[in-house]
Amino acid sequence: MVKLLLGKAGSGKTKKMIRMANKDILNSKGEIVFIDSDNRHMHELHRNIRLIPSNEFNLDNIDSFYGFLCGMVGENYDIEKIYVDGIKDIIPDCSSNFKPCFEKLKSFSSKFGIKLLISASSDLESELSDFEKYTIMESDSFLEQEKMLV
Repeated sequence: MVKLLLGKAGSGKTKKMIRMANKDILNSKGEIVFIDSDNRHMHELHRNIRLIPSNEFNLDNIDSFYGFLCGMVGENYDIEKIYVDGIKDIIPDCSSNFKPCFEKLKSFSSKFGIKLLISASSDLESELSDFEKYTIMESDSFLEQEKMLV
């Protein structure tokens, strides 16, 4: 399952993701990973959430990011959820053409059975509507989304 948190820059997407991750870790049976462009939110995340600052790795396109995710899963099969904050900041390729990036991440989620929550800034109304069925609301957590899908 892949969910998106889309909105304008500065609309509070990161704070929402941190709240959701902290809420989800309390009921999670597996590991939760939070990928951000740096480690400035380290003290806001629950201590059981693994924060990975992507600026320490050379992730410049969707293929390198996909390989990075596969490496994480290969090392730890207990990963249940991955939060990716600011995908367009982490992978510059996604800024110009988000759809192929999203499709590749969807295939990763399906292949390994890992839930992904991805945030991205977007001012384009058309881009927001293209991904409407994958968009998550502010108060939702993965657990609440799963209940809605059942």
